[in-house]
Amino acid sequence: MAGFKRAPLVALLVLPPPLPPSHLPSPGPCTCANGSTLLKNVVPKNQAVELIKRREKEFQQHKARTESVLSTRLYAPSNSPLQYPIQGFKVRPMTPTFIPGLALHAEQRRNYTVSLKVSKGVLRTTIPAARAKVQGNGESRLMMESSSLETLNELLANVSYTSTVYHIHTGDLASFQFEDHEAVFPITIKQPQPPVLYDMGTDVNSQVTITTKTFLRYPQLKVLLRSIRQFYKDIEVIIADDSFVTEKMTGDHIQHYIMPPGKEMLGKRERNSGGGESLGAGQEGSKGLETFLEDSLDRGLEGFGTSLEASLEGGLEGIWRAASKAVGPLLRTIWRKASKVVGPLLGTVLRVALKAVGPFLEDSLEGGIECGGTSLEDNLEEGLEGQSGGRPRYGGTSLEDSLEGGLDTVGPLLRTAAGTLRRLGWFAGRNLAVSQVTTKYFLWVDDDFLFTKWTKIEEMVKVMEANPELDVLGGKVGKGQFYSSLIYEEGDEMEGGCMYRKTRGKFHSLPGYPQCSLVSGVVNFFLARTDAVQRVGFDPNLKRVAHSEFFMDGLGSLMVTTCGHVAIGHQRKTKEKGYMRFRKPAKSDAISKLQLHFFKNHLKCIRYG
Repeated sequence: MAGFKRAPLVALLVLPPPLPPSHLPSPGPCTCANGSTLLKNVVPKNQAVELIKRREKEFQQHKARTESVLSTRLYAPSNSPLQYPIQGFKVRPMTPTFIPGLALHAEQRRNYTVSLKVSKGVLRTTIPAARAKVQGNGESRLMMESSSLETLNELLANVSYTSTVYHIHTGDLASFQFEDHEAVFPITIKQPQPPVLYDMGTDVNSQVTITTKTFLRYPQLKVLLRSIRQFYKDIEVIIADDSFVTEKMTGDHIQHYIMPPGKEMLGKRERNSGGGESLGAGQEGSKGLETFLEDSLDRGLEGFGTSLEASLEGGLEGIWRAASKAVGPLLRTIWRKASKVVGPLLGTVLRVALKAVGPFLEDSLEGGIECGGTSLEDNLEEGLEGQSGGRPRYGGTSLEDSLEGGLDTVGPLLRTAAGTLRRLGWFAGRNLAVSQVTTKYFLWVDDDFLFTKWTKIEEMVKVMEANPELDVLGGKVGKGQFYSSLIYEEGDEMEGGCMYRKTRGKFHSLPGYPQCSLVSGVVNFFLARTDAVQRVGFDPNLKRVAHSEFFMDGLGSLMVTTCGHVAIGHQRKTKEKGYMRFRKPAKSDAISKLQLHFFKNHLKCIRYG
């Protein structure tokens, strides 16, 4: 170490004065906006301690994945003779790379000594000239000394850095010292990514795919498809469908994907429940019921079709006799067991079980078949044991008598199905639809929207192509332009962050496009970059109370704008009794969503303004 002059220890510990407090983030908890919901209050008390421990563990792992030394604050020293790169020095993992711009600018001295130190790699320079000394070549600390400033700067110009641990995206901090001067500069270690490019082709059909999710609204979906074809005859349309009784959508450039809700949701029931029916038992019962239904329907439906057609002229009583004759054994079995299930769910379960006679049964359950002065719907809601007075009779047969006998496996299966139906959702459907898109962009629309002359996809593409940093562009629905901004403070590690969704909040106009504004979230009519949305994804844990939540997950990843010069229509609302039973969220859905925000988004509070 002879000849090397160490910088004084006290000088190394001296830090520059901190920036004014207004320039620094708050070190303590974030402040909840007025009217916010404190999310810890929606966590079940008997689960709170363990859940908070798990949340803390997951948050620390999240930080390990997303933060590095590159997040460290660095301060430029004043009046320093050291020259070094302050931004943009990037290296590939485990690849030697020269550090650009290293130099010393100092007054005349007898000797000049500098040192460089890193923690995740090694440093090398050229073999020194006769008037220079080098120590630590190929190590994490490199020291160079020379009586010639010119020679020393030649050595600095040839210093290279090589990371010693493979990582696709991390960083290192290099310390550069001369006497009592020290500077620290960042080194970005990043594996380059090959680009994923989309061939835009020659027209909008090769640039955009239209996607939608449907549930029990085939009349509206058909109107939507007709309106699309009025303006875009050859554009691809992808439909994700989890209706109980499905109706195949056919036609050119239509992809219709059926989601079997029972199979998907029964698995979730087993994972989420603290007990009850297991998935294996549910699958076994489902298989038995499927066989039973197949045999029963094979025997009865052919005759049912013939007799129903003949009896249509005879009126409602004839229809019921035809139906009960064909599917009587099946109805008696299901009715006996289903009478113990909650009334409002029974109609849905029956529709699932009797897909082949779904249209007839749905009309009967929702509208009620008036026979003997008592409707079928009233009997189903009250249940067999709750009937008082006389016995309702259908086609001369007592309902109570007709419910004798059946399969013992139906009751547990119906209870399993009942739990399943409460968990139906649509974010999983969004994932399915978007996963099948092969174009650069997709246009998301609801199944009850309506294309008009103002639904100009080309205009939306034009704005997106002119602003490559944009990820999502929303438009107007009808005459309304709906959008929001998200205000988020990270808060501290223990309590979490504060989120405020401000309806109709915006930041400023999109440069060059005064009709567009930068926002955080838009309505369900938007054009989006396929790869950007696929990276964020739609959380399938969210069922019926979900839309802003996608933009919350994408905050900081998705650049969003809303534009007023493109619009889509909304079909006139019709009576959708069966659909609205599931569309209207239960209180438990809202609570589950808040619990999800507490854990997944590490939030202390949230306000929907």
